[in-house]
Order: sequence, then structure tokens, then C-alpha cells
Amino acid sequence: MNSSKFKPVIVVLAVSFFTACSSNLHAGSAQASCSALSSTKQSTTVLLDESGHKIDHFKFDAGNASFSSLKNDFIFSKAKYRLVLFPASRTIENDCSLSVCVETKKIKPRCVQSNEYILSIGISPAKFGPETFRTEFDLKIVSPEGPDINRSGFSFQEIIEGTIAMPWLSTVKSPQLSAAVLSLYKAELTTIKIPIKNSGMVSYKFSDWQMESKGGKDFELLPGSCKSATLRPNTTCSVQIKKLAVGVPTTSILEWWNKFEGEGLNIRLQIEKINDNKAGITIYNSE
Repeated sequence: MNSSKFKPVIVVLAVSFFTACSSNLHAGSAQASCSALSSTKQSTTVLLDESGHKIDHFKFDAGNASFSSLKNDFIFSKAKYRLVLFPASRTIENDCSLSVCVETKKIKPRCVQSNEYILSIGISPAKFGPETFRTEFDLKIVSPEGPDINRSGFSFQEIIEGTIAMPWLSTVKSPQLSAAVLSLYKAELTTIKIPIKNSGMVSYKFSDWQMESKGGKDFELLPGSCKSATLRPNTTCSVQIKKLAVGVPTTSILEWWNKFEGEGLNIRLQIEKINDNKAGITIYNSE
């Protein structure tokens, strides 16, 4: 890869686990925490940093990542944290949803009658986009009685907050654009202009567009001001779609792909006829 073209994506997520209930465990040494655990009679779930100190949130930092890494299902934090479950009959399992993934590794517990795990959390960048996000998730904790549905004894809430630094392209919506897109499915020849905005925090460099639709011979994408452009955050360029044949198109979906700097990650521009009076246009990122 040409290093002069490569622009790192800085991914820094703040993952905050806010205090959910009072606890007789206090921030401090592992010894103090274990002493408090041994004296409690209720199920307890504690989050610790790598030094063994109790914390109520943790910084989620994925470090520097290339844009192409965003095609992965999840990006995981660099920091490793510890989760202590009391009593030892309680365990935690790996669990991934569409947006959050929890990976666990059981280690020797520092406290008697407990289980301890190394815990890391991954998020799906394609699900959240470039803006600050806040999402809830559930740690998959089980006991002999079954899943731990009652979260009493937790010293934190299962909430993730963060921001992903990445390009994020979208069309600039307007009634005029909606009418223009619908005109592509009429019988007459036409050329429409589609404004594209980068609402992310990292520049996007366009490559050549590739048509993927069956009806591609009837349409042409003209790159316009987006041709070989580097679209900086909060700036806009435009492409044009030209209808080449008279008559009503036989296909309802038109698709073009654009690859970010040859890194193997695409955006997809899709135009779809919904009915005779409505057509939609969408850009899909990180595909």
C-alpha cells in the first residue's frame, strides 16, 4: 500500500459503566475488595482495572486503525479489564450481538469463592456511524439458577458511549432530489445530479465507480466533482446519473460501488424504485 495515501483512522471510544447501586466494595487494593466480597451474602459483580482497583467505567481505545479495518465485524479495545463474579457459581460467557461483542477469558481469581475474567468489548463500526453514540448491552452472566436477569449487586450499568473517527458518506436529501431520482424510472431520457456529503471525521478519497446492476447498460454514473476527489469532513461533491435509453427501465434497483483508496472497503450507492410514485436513494458505508 502507498503509505502517502494512507490516512489512519483514530478510533477512541469512551465506554462508561455508571454506578447502578451502592456496594460495600470500595475502590482500593484487591485485598480490600476480596475482604469485602467474603463478608457479603448477595451476588456481586465488580469491574476492576489491570491494577486490581475497582472502577465504574472504562476507556475503550482501539488505537490507530486503517479505514479497511472498519470492514471487520467488530473493533476491540486495547485495554484489558477484569470482571469479578461472586459467588463462584456465577460465570460469564462470550456473547456477540449485531452491534456489541464481549470476549472473556477465565483466569485464576484473586478472591476466594469467586470467578474472575479478562474482559474486552468490541463494537461494530458500521452499526454506529461517525457520531457520538450511547448504547445498552447485557453481559451474559449465568448461575445454577439460570441467566442472571436481576442485575442487583452490579457496581456499574451496562452502557457504552463513544465516538468513531471514520469517513461517512450520505446523500443530501431534498424534495428536488426525490423527484429527480423517480424520473430515472420514467420513459424519457434524463440526467440527475446527486450531492454527496462526508459527515464523518476523516477524509474520503474516491476511486472509480463500478456499476453492479443488471440494468447497467441503460445508465451511466458520471463522477462529476467527486472524480478523484478527497472529500474532507463536512464538505460535499456531486455525481450525475444519466439515463441512456428511452423507455421504462426493467430493473428496480441500481447500484454503484466505490472503493476507498484501494483498501478493499467499499461504499455502495443504491437507487431503488419503491412504487410508481416513490423512489429512494441510499449510500451504505463500510461494506
